[in-house]
Amino acid sequence: MVAGLIGLSLAVELIRMIADSAEIVAIEGLAVTLAGLLIATKRPFVGLAVSSFGCLVVALGSWRPLVEWSITVFLVFIVTLRFGRPIRAAALVVAPTLAGTIIAGDLGDPLTSVFATLVSLAAGSAIGAGLRAQRLYRDSLERRAEDALATRELEATRRVAEERLRIARDLHDVVGHEVAVVSMNLGVVEMALVDTPPDVTEALDQARTGVRNVLAETQRMLVLLRSDDEQCRADPVPDLDSLPTLFESYRHIGMDLHAELEVPADSVDAATQLTVYRILQEALTNAQKHGRGAVSVTCAAEGLRLVVRVRNGQRLEPSEPSTGLGLVGMRERVTAGAGTMTVTSTDTEFVLTAHLPLKNGRVA
Repeated sequence: MVAGLIGLSLAVELIRMIADSAEIVAIEGLAVTLAGLLIATKRPFVGLAVSSFGCLVVALGSWRPLVEWSITVFLVFIVTLRFGRPIRAAALVVAPTLAGTIIAGDLGDPLTSVFATLVSLAAGSAIGAGLRAQRLYRDSLERRAEDALATRELEATRRVAEERLRIARDLHDVVGHEVAVVSMNLGVVEMALVDTPPDVTEALDQARTGVRNVLAETQRMLVLLRSDDEQCRADPVPDLDSLPTLFESYRHIGMDLHAELEVPADSVDAATQLTVYRILQEALTNAQKHGRGAVSVTCAAEGLRLVVRVRNGQRLEPSEPSTGLGLVGMRERVTAGAGTMTVTSTDTEFVLTAHLPLKNGRVA
């Protein structure tokens, strides 16, 4: 738009020159101003100097260089706004512009011409420099804000890493030690018993297998806690195909468990499969600790959702006090997976139901 207005003003000036039979020198001065504008697109300060000579050439042709003078002042503003150096920009044009103004005698008194020219050039360069400084200051504030945000993110990442390492140390020192003690005691019991009945031997074997599984799971958790996110994503995690093994482990310790899985694994993404596994793992553990009788597990698609339901009987008096942390953890997992979880508890029955999204909202 600005270029169009400048071009229009030059065209009008040329028509006026032709209509008033201006000297050829004045027309050449207009051409010099136009050449300066074109050069300024590649070499700003060179083009600015050339444009200022257009004022002088037009004045030498006995024509008032008002348009050329206005274009030169505007060009000073533009160049200063984009590239800075206001003193250099004004110094390049002050002599030719002053000479052209005095020769043309636009303002009568030469002192008035000098003053008006100097003020206009100073104003153009000062306004351009001021706007440039404001823009640079705003950009600086934005960069500082971005740097501050990046610093906070790095600090948060560092603190998370430190906390993960602390948890890993606690798991290693506390859980690892206690599980090792249990494993050793099981070995002592197995060696001390003579003529052990087969069912007792099988129970001891299952206990030792459970201890080994706990150690393996704890070790996997330690690796995850001590690894970065890329390594964590690369590690294998439980999925729907791991559920039969999980169910068998509870049946081996005496749980009357009935499970129905009617969802193909490829209809559920990996994150949801892990959520289902952890929910069932915690729910079955709770049923073993606080429930009685048979436990039923169903996992099936209902519409666009995967429904996981665990149903077990209630003990009249819980064998162990419940902290409720397991339910909180399950609810957090389900919520993180864009699902919902409900719990129904009566005097005789406990039912946990979780609704989770299927992959692409459909069964594959």
